[in-house]
Amino acid sequence: MAFPTPYAGSMECSDVHAAVRAGRTNDDLVRTHAERCGACAELLASEGIVGRALADAERGSVRTDVILDRVRTDRSLRGTVARTSSATRRWIAALALTLPALAFALYAPRPDLEAYPTLRMMLVVGLLASAALVLSPVVLRPLHRGAPHLRALRIALSLAIPILLGALPQVATGHPASTPDVAVLPAAVRCFAIGSTIAGGVLLVLALTERRGRAPLGWIVAATALAAVAGALALQITCPVIYASHLVLGHGLVGVVWALVLASLVVAWRSLTGEAARADDRR
Repeated sequence: MAFPTPYAGSMECSDVHAAVRAGRTNDDLVRTHAERCGACAELLASEGIVGRALADAERGSVRTDVILDRVRTDRSLRGTVARTSSATRRWIAALALTLPALAFALYAPRPDLEAYPTLRMMLVVGLLASAALVLSPVVLRPLHRGAPHLRALRIALSLAIPILLGALPQVATGHPASTPDVAVLPAAVRCFAIGSTIAGGVLLVLALTERRGRAPLGWIVAATALAAVAGALALQITCPVIYASHLVLGHGLVGVVWALVLASLVVAWRSLTGEAARADDRR
């Protein structure tokens, strides 16, 4: 496609639009212009989803049902929340992350809080909070910003932190729940179920704040890890069992298990829908 003369030097917005429709979103001049123009930055953001949609529409390959589905999404609760400012989305996510722990602190606090080592509690809460802060730029980044640096490492560390905390040497508190009388495995299953329920609720809230429509796989894993941090924090506030096996199986593995499950389901679903779309194209 031949571009207007300004494309050879400084670009105008109309030149960027023409480049987007031609699928030239990674052109250096296009990116340079987007650094100075917020509107064009949003057009090129979200890993190119807007640009791809425009390019597909130009080639006539976007199906009507896909377009209508996007319109319905925009009118839904998710569309309404996703259109709010980034600051509002961060507050919504912060409330979702902290409310379960606050509810347990008020209505079902762990019975050994008075005997539990204060420094250890501060360490656990601090590391979980750090994991949440590390993941927030991945999950809640504005449309005009790309993926944060070391995204994969951030996700891996945040998934590993609850497991590492569970494996740390414990300091006996003397509470009956910490004696050999505790059925460790049933208690771990119970905590895993509670943590998974909390993580599922937080994940749904985070999904409402997602602006990119068909969320990238990396976002799904990062959001699952962030939701699991909320579950681990709530369990830390209410569960008095301090055995490493219990803490790893019941508390720490919530994020890892569900991240793997969701990632596998998404990959399988996209593979199936991709095959279906290709079959429709061949008809």
